Amino acid sequence: MDSGGRKKQVRSVALNTGMRIGEITGLCWDRLNFENDTIEVSRNLTRQGLKNVTKTYLVRYVPMNAEVKSALMNLMKLQNSTTYVFVRSNSSPFSPDHFSKRYLLPALERAGIRKITFHVLRHTYASQFMMNGGNQYDLQKILGHTKFEMTQKYAHLSPQHLRTAANNVRFSAEGNKSTSPF
Repeated sequence: MDSGGRKKQVRSVALNTGMRIGEITGLCWDRLNFENDTIEVSRNLTRQGLKNVTKTYLVRYVPMNAEVKSALMNLMKLQNSTTYVFVRSNSSPFSPDHFSKRYLLPALERAGIRKITFHVLRHTYASQFMMNGGNQYDLQKILGHTKFEMTQKYAHLSPQHLRTAANNVRFSAEGNKSTSPF
């Protein structure tokens, strides 16, 4: 897999886990559990190197969905590094400080999509998680937020989702028209 393929895998893992860029670029093979389909998030790659702590100083376990598991297993087959999961063609890890500028923005430009930061992928994950039936408690644990208020800031609900949700309860002059049997 070329460097372009590895960059796509980074974006896919970000969109399917909500992990921070430093957590993804600092992800090492020893933190993947394919039997339990979990990623142990206990490290963070910074400009000072790999740190054995996360932003919140807490270890968390992020579940792998089928997309993430497949992407990581494919990378494992082509393992270019015995330490880092996501590496450039020279086997060095991607820099979290420059990933958006060097890799994400050019890909967005080629696709004709407006410019965003990598962190927006984390918000996208949170919003999609909630709009597809997730709950805020689980989301807080997956994202690694220590305060519930922070999780609430991440879960942006689309206007279409809110319009659909508004139809969950319908009262009229003729009586309750909700789908509840009560």
